[in-house]
Amino acid sequence: MDNKPLEEEAESFIKQHLLKYDFNVVKPIYDTNGGDLLILDDTKKQYPKTLKVQSKGRSLSGNNSIKIPSEYVVDNFVVFLYTKDSEYNTYLFVYYEEEIKKWNLNSKKEYTLSLTPKNVKSEKFQKKIFNKNQAEVLRKRLFKAEVKKYTSVIIDAIFLEQAIIKILAIYREIYPNRGIVRPNIMEVIKNIIVFYNKYNTKARIINCNIYSYMDKELVSEINLNNNIFLDNNQECRVFPHDTEEFVCFEVIDYMERIVNTENIILVADDRAYEPILDKLEDKNIDVILVKFSENRDSNMFTGYRWGDIIYPIAQAMGLDRYEW
Repeated sequence: MDNKPLEEEAESFIKQHLLKYDFNVVKPIYDTNGGDLLILDDTKKQYPKTLKVQSKGRSLSGNNSIKIPSEYVVDNFVVFLYTKDSEYNTYLFVYYEEEIKKWNLNSKKEYTLSLTPKNVKSEKFQKKIFNKNQAEVLRKRLFKAEVKKYTSVIIDAIFLEQAIIKILAIYREIYPNRGIVRPNIMEVIKNIIVFYNKYNTKARIINCNIYSYMDKELVSEINLNNNIFLDNNQECRVFPHDTEEFVCFEVIDYMERIVNTENIILVADDRAYEPILDKLEDKNIDVILVKFSENRDSNMFTGYRWGDIIYPIAQAMGLDRYEW
């Protein structure tokens, strides 16, 4: 059975009711950990308090159910359930983290809630109908939500490869007898984070997504079993991506997906990124850039603060700081 039309109807219905009660609602470009919609306390804030809404639409013409992956169910996660019976009567229910965790947990680690024409009319369901009282409950949860600042490193592998080649040539010329070799890419990534991650976050995990064009050498060097462990008890998980598209398009697409929920360190140096950076700067959204310095023929000019790519690469080559 194709649930897509009903799911679209559900999302529209949910958004309409949230707007009715004066919530700020946005639609992320992509589903982010179950977030079909986002409720923000203030759309003008750089880091607004956020609730992630997963919308579900189900027919009550027979027995049915909804399933929620357990990893989605965190403190700022909300499920809205829209149902429609054979007489076209509709209900809208709302469920929060602690309530979802009381549902049945199946072998696939999914919380499940069974639906029948009869049980949705029970007191257990009826008290979860989204109305003015439930809207106030939702509003209180939004105000109590933590501002969760996660950090992602996004790397344009074409730029990083060019930077490594250029800097390797520079230092081989400066130190011809040192036997300087190509640096380990994981060490370069670690140094980028250590040198330039100025975001003070509580999240233990940093995600690093590195985008390359069609099996280039740099991405092939990455061993997914070798995540990077930092001295501050943070872990960087590195994810390589091959693309047949222009790398900058993939990077920009990913930036737009996460910009409302994560801090961004962008490792790139191409004028193709200037429009998206100018757009984010106009919205007072912070980004840290890692690129060539102006005196090394940087191709990208923005008002953002930046760090020179030469230092993390030089250190990964085994050079001491006084040798940079």
